[in-house]
Amino acid sequence: GDFVVYEEIGTPSNNGSQFYYRRGNFLPFNNLDPGNPAANMNLHDGSGQDLDPTTDPSYAGSLYNVEGSVNFYFGMSVEATFAQPRDGLQNGEPVVYTFNGDDDLWIFIDGVLILDIGGVHDAWPGTIDFSTGEVQTRLSGQNVTYGTTYIDELFKAAGVFPDGTHWDDARHDEYFKGHTFADYGSHEFKMFYMEHGAGASNLEMRFNLPVIEEGTFTVEKQLEGTSLEQYANVYFAYQAFRKDTDASGEYVEGTEEDDFVPLRSAVYEGTDTPVAFYDGVVIDGKTYDNVFYLKPGEAATFKGDDLKENTPYYVRELGIGSDYYGEIFVNDVKIDGIDVTPVDGIYPCSVDTIIRRARVGYSNYLAETNNNDLYITKQLGEGCEDTGETFEFRVMLENVAGSTGPNTEGALVPYSVGPYYLQNENGEYFRYVGGVLTNNGMTPIVASVSGQNGTIAGVPAGYTVSIRGLLAGTDFFVEEIRNPEGWLFVSKTLVEEARVYGYDPSTLQGVGWSGDAVTADGQIALGLDAKVVIVNDRPQDKVPIRVEKDWTGTWPEGITALFRLERITEDAPMPNGMDRVDVELLSPGGVDQKQTFLLAELTFRAGDELGGENGSGVYRYRVREISHSTPGHEIAWDQNVYVVTIAVTREGEGLTASIQSIQPEEG
Repeated sequence: GDFVVYEEIGTPSNNGSQFYYRRGNFLPFNNLDPGNPAANMNLHDGSGQDLDPTTDPSYAGSLYNVEGSVNFYFGMSVEATFAQPRDGLQNGEPVVYTFNGDDDLWIFIDGVLILDIGGVHDAWPGTIDFSTGEVQTRLSGQNVTYGTTYIDELFKAAGVFPDGTHWDDARHDEYFKGHTFADYGSHEFKMFYMEHGAGASNLEMRFNLPVIEEGTFTVEKQLEGTSLEQYANVYFAYQAFRKDTDASGEYVEGTEEDDFVPLRSAVYEGTDTPVAFYDGVVIDGKTYDNVFYLKPGEAATFKGDDLKENTPYYVRELGIGSDYYGEIFVNDVKIDGIDVTPVDGIYPCSVDTIIRRARVGYSNYLAETNNNDLYITKQLGEGCEDTGETFEFRVMLENVAGSTGPNTEGALVPYSVGPYYLQNENGEYFRYVGGVLTNNGMTPIVASVSGQNGTIAGVPAGYTVSIRGLLAGTDFFVEEIRNPEGWLFVSKTLVEEARVYGYDPSTLQGVGWSGDAVTADGQIALGLDAKVVIVNDRPQDKVPIRVEKDWTGTWPEGITALFRLERITEDAPMPNGMDRVDVELLSPGGVDQKQTFLLAELTFRAGDELGGENGSGVYRYRVREISHSTPGHEIAWDQNVYVVTIAVTREGEGLTASIQSIQPEEG
């Protein structure tokens, strides 16, 4: 029957001398009286241990009496079909059934008694760990384990396997993985509970068994060798078949393809969303009907289509290329020709019944050519001094959740809370320890994880960020979102290793992320890493220093003149950091010739020691002719020394430099 679950804690007696009245009791067929608190307080847990007054909020809480006479005579049963998940783990946690209570408790799995806590007693605990196969019970109120065994040992003692066939030691591994059930099999769970001690009643039960509907099976897709499969716009094609039946409803004999019929009724696991099936699908030059697709991490549950527990069925994966995937496993068994043989990229699983195999897990291991990296290198403009500032990027990758089906594009989404590596120009790895960038030598180590919006901050100039394990076909977009004061974005370049489409630097510079359409920079190509180089520089302007040479009179060819540029203003910018620039000029020969040439090009950057406020200032240089090379001739040359004055003005993020004057140097 039905019963009420109360937030309040009930007790069947005001007798404070017994510990089992100083805790909550399981009394499903009695109503509590919230206006009639008991004389006892809540001081013990279900196993009789004292509650901790410093950590347990229910310590010394009120207990309430029940209305009328206490009903101690009731029982409860629970039945379910569950599938043993891979390694006995559900969402990364061990699948465990735990019980603590009195009196009788029996757990049967596939007809075999697995947990036996029968008899009249105080609350006793029991546990079944489906990840290890361990079955354990303990005496209430004590820490001494008095009963430990294993699931496979209990089936052996019963003389049967889970499907009811007689026990044979040689076939142990067909049904069990170590001491627990083999992965992906389905099992019948039955629990029987009874209270008949007529003194106190306790029941606490927890379990996370993956319960399945009778006559259903699930096909699951996983990728191994990468943690970034959510960014891979890849779909995997499948077909599912069940054994055909004759006119009497019996399954036909034989194992040929004609003895099976296709299945076309499935929903995505845990939802009511139907899985789409396609006909006329061409894969590697062959045409298939009844095809459905799964992305990594998806699962399809088949139901209907006259499926029963004893229905033989199989699934096959289509069009798997060896360039993309090296090994294919079904339920952790490699498809290598022992049970089934892959032919022309078709990977079938073996035929089995739903009761023996309720889940088919396809795991594809990435081939080396399908496991590529995205590198993002921060560089400064040529001749630009590194003053120690760091830069920040945002990385976006294609999310298959945004795609609507096979051969369609997903949406670019932030690479959120994802690991990345950081290396300097020597290849040494760095990581952040307490916010400080720390050298880890040549040993690879994750530097940190990106922010929620795909941000990667604190990248020094000359360093490279790498995101590893991306699948071929993954679109990517990188943008610089924050520059230190005084720095400007100059360029974003993709090197030729990346397969680029629709890339136009002028349209990508300054493209926003929030609310704006973003075009991918490129796509990860099979067997190639993608590389993005982002260059920054300070606001700058260039000033050419040109000299006009007047060869007066008659001159033979081959005469040389040497000209020099040197700074007068201390720390005035010079090309390549040199103290002076010398340029040799060759005479053209002839009479009264003139030549104009470039002596030097000076670059003025914001942030240089320019002497003026906010990078502005006036800088003076000396230009002169210093010698000739004229064998056999006495030559007089211009002894004048000229002073070139350059004015630099900083306005906002811009900078302008121009020649203010050219005057002979006095004295």
